[in-house]
Amino acid sequence: MEHLGVELIRIWRGSVESISARHFFIASRTKKWMSWSIVLFVCMLVGSIALMILPAKTHTLYLEDFVEGLIAIGLFGFLCFRSIYYALAFPKSNISMDKEGLWPTHMPKNGSLIYWSDIAGYETGSPLMKRLHLLDHYDHRLMTIHYHIDRYDELVEEIQRRTRLDIVK
Repeated sequence: MEHLGVELIRIWRGSVESISARHFFIASRTKKWMSWSIVLFVCMLVGSIALMILPAKTHTLYLEDFVEGLIAIGLFGFLCFRSIYYALAFPKSNISMDKEGLWPTHMPKNGSLIYWSDIAGYETGSPLMKRLHLLDHYDHRLMTIHYHIDRYDELVEEIQRRTRLDIVK
């Protein structure tokens, strides 16, 4: 019976900690723009394929036209693939944080918690793809934080406060 009481207290404390966790999600405007880019690139891809397949009224399909069509299909196909890839990766970019550390929101806290004491450094991504990579004591990446997270600055300030790192934004 005493064991049951301890277990109930543990469950109650766990629920209080999960309520006090703060969550940082991908900004809705980023999702909206990504959706529009997918629509645009799919339309451009379909248009490029249609220009290759449909016969032209004024002339036959020359080699130059064929090569230009292949280049357009390759370019818009690549952009389509990249946009869809990032759109599918968005849910994995959300982050949760509490007094113990932070973890990806799509995973349970128990198996994926990164304790504040484990974060020893950081590195920033390229200027084109702004990211903040949190590093452990051996310079291995623990987590990547994308700049398009809503309240990104608040998250970075909290990481600075908890880890005492001087992060350049």
